[in-house]
Amino acid sequence: MLLNKQGKSNFDAIIGGILMACLEPCACFFAGPNRKEIRGKYGLENQPCDDCAVHFLGCCTPCAICQEWREIEYQSSDFASATPPPGK
Repeated sequence: MLLNKQGKSNFDAIIGGILMACLEPCACFFAGPNRKEIRGKYGLENQPCDDCAVHFLGCCTPCAICQEWREIEYQSSDFASATPPPGK
């Protein structure tokens, strides 16, 4: 059994890692359509790959969710509707 520095078992971390590795790819079925809706609402391009593919890759899901949240925040702010000053 793997032990941490305090001599306690890391069993819960191991189980958590296994669950994350198994369930993370399923996020594309739930988060992919949400990403497509955000793109449609704000007229964004489908880049760098398909919406479902962005979430299917386990390492991309947290980044994709953060990106979606930032886009919604930006689009709902005054910055999105502001016009640049003259000469800029």
